[in-house]
Amino acid sequence: PFTIAFAGDILFDPSYAVGQYVTQAGGLAPCLDEQAREIMTSADIMVINNIGTCHLEFLKDRDGVFAAKTECFEYLRSDGTVVLNGDDDKLAQVKDVHGRAPVFYGRSPRCRVTVENEIPRGFDGTDITVSVDDREFPVHVPLAGEHFVMNALAAAAVGSLLGLTDEEIARGIAKTPATEGRNRVVHTEKLTVIDDCYNANPMSMKASARMLAMAAGRKVAVLGDMGELGSEEEALHFETGEAAGALAIDLYVTVGTLAKKIAEGIRSARADAAVREYDTVEDCLRELPGILCEGDTVLVKASHFMHFEKIVAALLEEAK
Repeated sequence: PFTIAFAGDILFDPSYAVGQYVTQAGGLAPCLDEQAREIMTSADIMVINNIGTCHLEFLKDRDGVFAAKTECFEYLRSDGTVVLNGDDDKLAQVKDVHGRAPVFYGRSPRCRVTVENEIPRGFDGTDITVSVDDREFPVHVPLAGEHFVMNALAAAAVGSLLGLTDEEIARGIAKTPATEGRNRVVHTEKLTVIDDCYNANPMSMKASARMLAMAAGRKVAVLGDMGELGSEEEALHFETGEAAGALAIDLYVTVGTLAKKIAEGIRSARADAAVREYDTVEDCLRELPGILCEGDTVLVKASHFMHFEKIVAALLEEAK
């Protein structure tokens, strides 16, 4: 959401109101108080950037997530516009909302807002060319990972709908800051730490692991339990481990009960993978600093309830 809101500095422009809403148990509606409903019913633009494997404990499957997230459409103004990820198989099915076609963004040629000429710059982000209708313009996405490229496309779509110039959109995206716990890259004298510990689901953990795999030098993934995945939680952890195990990562550290399934998945994908397993964060912290080497890049990723911010803090303190 911050990437989207920073387009053209709309987050700080009093002409615009920017809100973020979350889907929880029972869908969106139970989470909204009277003020939130009032804001939503005056919304000119609504953005959904993916239908992921999250909150499955309550919503059962991605169809349930889709149904819950799209509840917001009923609060959209009758002349409002929805902006959707056209590469998402669920969102791509949306034909219209209140009789108006969505604005799709993504890599698919069917999308109105697309990307060309992606040039990865490592942890310094990605240089891209954004195509909106019949015009193209260069954009620097300052945050690493293909998922931030997609967020930048959503930002470009919103900015374009608000009448911002291409230069304003590009400038706003380029100024997007890294936020604590959300793919923040911290360089210390000893380590590079990818602080992505705020939350996790299978989709985001796989994306973060792919980001880690881009690093030079030795790569270490510290992965923990993911919550609210319902009856398929063990299978989803195993599948996430398989995906991570297929990447060029040198050492995997798993923490938690469900993370044991991540470790199994890693070994299933690569029998000779180096994997260390710990039951708790405290157990991990007793050994982790000693097994890391100068020059390592370390990803720290788990659901919020695992309190992996303790691991990030310990690594940053150790590196002082």
